[in-house]
Amino acid sequence: MAKISIYILDDHRIFSDGLKRTLESRDNYSVNKIFDCADDLTEALNYTQPDLLITDISMPGLNGIELASKVHKLHSHVKILILSMHMGAAYVRPAMESGAHGYLLKDSRADDIFEAIRIIMAGGTYISPKIASLLLASNKNEPEITPRELEVLREIATGIKTSEMADKLFISINTVETHRRNLLLKSGCKNMAELIGWGFRQGLIQE
Repeated sequence: MAKISIYILDDHRIFSDGLKRTLESRDNYSVNKIFDCADDLTEALNYTQPDLLITDISMPGLNGIELASKVHKLHSHVKILILSMHMGAAYVRPAMESGAHGYLLKDSRADDIFEAIRIIMAGGTYISPKIASLLLASNKNEPEITPRELEVLREIATGIKTSEMADKLFISINTVETHRRNLLLKSGCKNMAELIGWGFRQGLIQE
């Protein structure tokens, strides 16, 4: 039986090396290459492709969701498993819509990773039960944030001034203030500090 060939992309080499050892503890898995840069990975895919790509989301340059979309379009036969610390719906939904076949948290057990790979390689999709529960809850309780409100929220988290934000987003200061008020109302937060904390918990703001 041929081994499942795997590429790993993660900018934390200690984690990648540990994952490689875990996967190769079983005879039918072979980690062919480890990358810490999406650009290097996409270049390598022009010459050889693995059966499975395991990638993080938060990385310098091209993030894992953008990468998954690119790989899915150019190399649709390559299965993609997202392995991330982010569990918010704002990450999981775009990841699965981008073409990923599975989504797991980095604190998952080894058995969960092997189960996810088994299902993905058999043509299915896999989302860990913990994430699936959160997605169901978010469908009921998560307020609708518009794309522009999301932009404003992420700019708020950088500490940028209102006038600078208005210039950057090509909107008026009054419009920025309107989006701020709407975000506070939708989130139930009392001030900007609470709003930023809420944004991180919801997965709307990346560290």
